Amino acid sequence: MRLVEPPYNAGQARFWGAELDWCVPLLRNGAYELTFTGSHAEMRGEVSKARTGGNDGVKDLPPQVTNVGLDWRHHPSKWSGGVAINRAPAFTTDSLNPDGIRETKRRNASTLPG
Repeated sequence: MRLVEPPYNAGQARFWGAELDWCVPLLRNGAYELTFTGSHAEMRGEVSKARTGGNDGVKDLPPQVTNVGLDWRHHPSKWSGGVAINRAPAFTTDSLNPDGIRETKRRNASTLPG
């Protein structure tokens, strides 16, 4: 016989952070408009551990994410479009699993088209 503890669910986690958004007009030519857009978010989180009563960091949560892009708009038709790139830096988390085994996770930096 062995005891199996179910995995922690996100309902037992706390998340906090701050985000800065910007939108800068680059060009306006009659009916057309081109805008530089972006955002940067700083994120943190922790999970309450029922077994030990302590807290641990949330795995796979990048500490920050940055997004930059260009938006195009045609005012008379209300058509618009855009492109964006998202960037999350490399990070490492080091924590104890519910069974007491230490787990170190490394995530490479990623840049994705949005």
